[in-house]
Amino acid sequence: MLAKPLLALLRSSAPLTLVAIALTIGGCASSAGTKADTQNPFASYPVADIIEAGNKSLESGETERAVYIYMQALEIEQSAETWYRIGIGKGRLGDRGYAWQAFKEAIKLDPTHVGAQEELGLTYMAMAQPEPATFHLKQATELDPQRWRAWNALGVLADMDKQYALAVSYYEAGLLAAPRSPMLMTNIGYSYYLAGDMEQASAWFGRALIVDPEFAPAVKNLALLYARQGWYDQAVKTFSKVTGKPQAYNDVGYVAMRQGDYEQAHELLTEAIRLSPVYYEKAYENLATLKKQMDAAGTATPAEAALRSNSGHIVVAEGQAPRKATVTAEILNVRSSPEADSDVVTHLQAGDPVEVIMTMPNWAFVNYRPAAQDANLTGWVNSRYVGSHEAKSTLMAVPELMATTDLSAPGTTTSPAVAAAPAQTEAAMETTAMEQATNALVPDLAIEEIVVTAPAAAEPLPATFADTTESISGSIDAPLAAQTDTGNTSPLFEAVTQ
Repeated sequence: MLAKPLLALLRSSAPLTLVAIALTIGGCASSAGTKADTQNPFASYPVADIIEAGNKSLESGETERAVYIYMQALEIEQSAETWYRIGIGKGRLGDRGYAWQAFKEAIKLDPTHVGAQEELGLTYMAMAQPEPATFHLKQATELDPQRWRAWNALGVLADMDKQYALAVSYYEAGLLAAPRSPMLMTNIGYSYYLAGDMEQASAWFGRALIVDPEFAPAVKNLALLYARQGWYDQAVKTFSKVTGKPQAYNDVGYVAMRQGDYEQAHELLTEAIRLSPVYYEKAYENLATLKKQMDAAGTATPAEAALRSNSGHIVVAEGQAPRKATVTAEILNVRSSPEADSDVVTHLQAGDPVEVIMTMPNWAFVNYRPAAQDANLTGWVNSRYVGSHEAKSTLMAVPELMATTDLSAPGTTTSPAVAAAPAQTEAAMETTAMEQATNALVPDLAIEEIVVTAPAAAEPLPATFADTTESISGSIDAPLAAQTDTGNTSPLFEAVTQ
């Protein structure tokens, strides 16, 4: 417990500033007792009490105050623990260069200080220097096998070096110390993904979500794993648990485009645009890129093919005979009433035949026959997407999205078609939308990449941050610099920092 005079000093010294003391790494403060006594208001208190006061400030979020207090303690007595605490505080303030030096000073004074070894290893990792990072992280695990963050970081480094089995062994060692860590479970799943074992990857993402159903990286990784295997409906459904639906459709559409599944990508991206309440620039950019790729491949979307064979919009006044028509959108919602927010009762596909009973501005009341039923049904559709050419295709109802209550991979009987997703796009491709889309191509990045965000250092670091680190696995406490994938809003196989 802090002495009452020290508590009174802390209360009276606010606000404390870091300018109050000049500190030089490797030779801080004066060794003259009289100078310390006259300049340091904490000089008459035990160093242990001063460090405890700094810890309390750090715990309460007063990081600058905590660093100031630690520096006062350092003037009185050099110790590895004080340097370590300064490194922690400086790291939280974003001054990674100073933190790096502080941890080194701590290890100079006490090579067995496990906290300093671990933090220095994580700092080197954040500076994209794997060799010294590995050395200090191993030192930490040898000193204390319970250091799960060090085991986790060693696993990340092993994944970077494509030693996936070794990475799993490191993560599993971390689980011995932290058996309910969703971070470690997610990283094991990613190691298996990199090794090509999708079944184990899905199982470990699922285990992470059993421990913490809200753990976003595991949810996103599981969703992207589904997308990589062509289970786009499951991917969108899973992704939507942690992000908005427009982003979910955009991100899964981007994966489909990267895999050359152009028709599915087009449906997903147009649905992202339709669902977004504001102009969705990224989805328009991806759609423009997709159009270029489809043009280069000589591929037409189902809607484009249908539009080429139609002669225009149909108008049927009340009392006139119904007119035969064809659906010209890839997926067309059939609604219960002529309102955009009315219930979607089913979907029709490009080329499906319908009978237009009557039309009104923007809406057509149609007669259609789902494949699974003998009787005709009626409903409202957007009149823009029915044309006058009689199609030869048979009517087909789009199946409902299969409800998923567990976290395992979908069975082989699950249809991967995005047509199974609810509320699909009203329009295949709107001319005005394409006119607004930019022509800039999305950079061609590896799907296997994990993206993390590295905070900018407050001063020059001993090494330059990497700009294009690829295949970084999992979750780390000290984030690695990596390339941002601009094709989708969320990172692919995202790492977390905490």
